[in-house]
Amino acid sequence: MSPVTASLPRAYNRGMNASALWVVLALSASAGSESLSPEQLREASAILDSTWSPFCPGRTLSSCTSGRAAEWRADVRAMVGEGLDREAILARLEARRPDFDLRAVPEASALRMGPWVLGGVFLAILLALVAWAGRHRVAPGPASRPPDDAEARRLRAELEAMES
Repeated sequence: MSPVTASLPRAYNRGMNASALWVVLALSASAGSESLSPEQLREASAILDSTWSPFCPGRTLSSCTSGRAAEWRADVRAMVGEGLDREAILARLEARRPDFDLRAVPEASALRMGPWVLGGVFLAILLALVAWAGRHRVAPGPASRPPDDAEARRLRAELEAMES
């Protein structure tokens, strides 16, 4: 715990309102990242974007809103500032939660595009079939004629026989 966050409860009890507390928290969280170079910030962001959060199911550390995830984000930035590489940082994080797989975020690959490509192929085939069917449509046959009087009497007689 940093000295700033350790002194927060005392400062809060002295009458500091909640909004001032949030300002102090935000400033203390960002204070560690000011000393990082842009390259180190990119590296930390890449690690946070590709690491599952054990505190928010289905979210990465960068998108998790948990306070514990915020601590881990600050720790990752500090480790990057110390010069640790990605594998060493992930090893340290995994040591904290050995029961959780932090590395489960899949890397971007062509296989992830497979369903989209397959869907596009099926759509193209469907459109081609519709176009082909439109061009090769069978002309309708001659219009049917209404039954003449003799045929109408015969049909009525058949219906009456079926009803009785």
